[in-house]
Amino acid sequence: MPRRRRHQLTETERRNLMTRSASLNALSQHPSWPELENVVLEQRERLEREMLRRALHASAGRFAPPVNQREVDYLRGFISGMEWMVAVPTSAQTTLENYLKQQGYALEGDRQ
Repeated sequence: MPRRRRHQLTETERRNLMTRSASLNALSQHPSWPELENVVLEQRERLEREMLRRALHASAGRFAPPVNQREVDYLRGFISGMEWMVAVPTSAQTTLENYLKQQGYALEGDRQ
């Protein structure tokens, strides 16, 4: 199978990518960032407890509406989205460095 040619970044694209990465990385260094991560974790745990409670009540035959699979799927996607949002800034620098290395750019501190 032939290898795909990689898109070579223009200087403007490279500069924009580096600026965006630096901004995202700076966001993860903000003193309030751990608070956002905690809120996401607490929200995930709360939603999981609620869905588990509803599933157990429904299976026990109590007066609870059955668990709606669409709602479960929605909440699963919502939780994944929250986790992705929190992960983007913390992984931005690594992602940028890996991409630039693939493009053949030398990074500060690298010896080639």
